[in-house]
Amino acid sequence: MFVVLAKIDYNTFINSQHAMTTSSGLIQVSRALTRLAAVFLSFDQSTRQQRYRAFNNFHYPGDVLELQLQVGSNKFPEMKMNSRSECFAKLRDTCRDLQPLAAHGTVYGITASSITPAGYMGNEFTVGINTEKIEGAASSGLNMKDGSVMSLGYKIPYITSSNINSMYFTMLAGHKLEIRNAGVVIYD
Repeated sequence: MFVVLAKIDYNTFINSQHAMTTSSGLIQVSRALTRLAAVFLSFDQSTRQQRYRAFNNFHYPGDVLELQLQVGSNKFPEMKMNSRSECFAKLRDTCRDLQPLAAHGTVYGITASSITPAGYMGNEFTVGINTEKIEGAASSGLNMKDGSVMSLGYKIPYITSSNINSMYFTMLAGHKLEIRNAGVVIYD
């Protein structure tokens, strides 16, 4: 017989980079996660300034864009995002809803309120898509263990003029760690 000594919830980020060669397409990601809390998207450009790197240069692709995430039969959001203001609103909602995961009022240093409009249209453009079943509740993320494929449909007409060459896809997933007298069990 075993005795559970402690249960710990923790989160991980899973990153992938995808080349963008066309103005519209579908990016598919297959990961076996039980609690997908959110997805963050950012774009990199081939002509960034010397002081910027891929990790701190999130290029704004222009006013005309369409984005929608689909996991199995679920679409996030239900209608495609098609404006800068809608992308910012989704980022703000995602950061707000993930507050229980955070320390000191930010989600791992991510706050939508610290981004200025000029920065958002410059090198701080990030899209946040919340996939929690219950907004603001920890460990209520979307289950992808059934083999669901995550697809991101995008349409960015001015991809060549804005010099975008890649998209960074960052998934935030929740996990549980159970410490027992006989060992440790991780529920991913």
